[in-house]
Amino acid sequence: MIYKALGGDGAAATVVTAAGDARPGPAVELHDPLELLVPDTEDDYRLTVDPDTGHLGFTSTTEAPYAILKADPYLGARRKQTIPDPAFVVAHHGGPAILERTASVLGCDHRQLRHSWDSLRSQGNMTSVSVLDVLARTLDDPDGPRPGEEGLMLAIGPGVTVEAARLRRT
Repeated sequence: MIYKALGGDGAAATVVTAAGDARPGPAVELHDPLELLVPDTEDDYRLTVDPDTGHLGFTSTTEAPYAILKADPYLGARRKQTIPDPAFVVAHHGGPAILERTASVLGCDHRQLRHSWDSLRSQGNMTSVSVLDVLARTLDDPDGPRPGEEGLMLAIGPGVTVEAARLRRT
């Protein structure tokens, strides 16, 4: 029931175009996408389907909040190769413990994750929609990234799956 309440009405959309087709306004370019199923985490946090109703749900173990730490060997090396010192970070928050552990894995400070913390405080965990809320907050921030600055986007989902990309503010 907790997961049904968390993700009950989260919805968002974004427009993805070729770089030459981008419209004026806040935007980022996506580079070096990464999709990773963290080994030995399939049961930590997973999507379920009720066979009678078809309703989706989630189940997790006490290991779920530590999934980002299990991804560290893969993320840490990748981050150091693609963007060793990101100017900004757009991170799906999940919850306070997950966000604290994300900061540890990414080596970033509270200021770099301020939009993730603000989104969590004001909206709660909206499941995958959260990362787009954090991105919008980041791009709308007058003190946010300047054109040409590079950052990192990270989301965590069932499986445990990690999605990441290098961002460049246009």
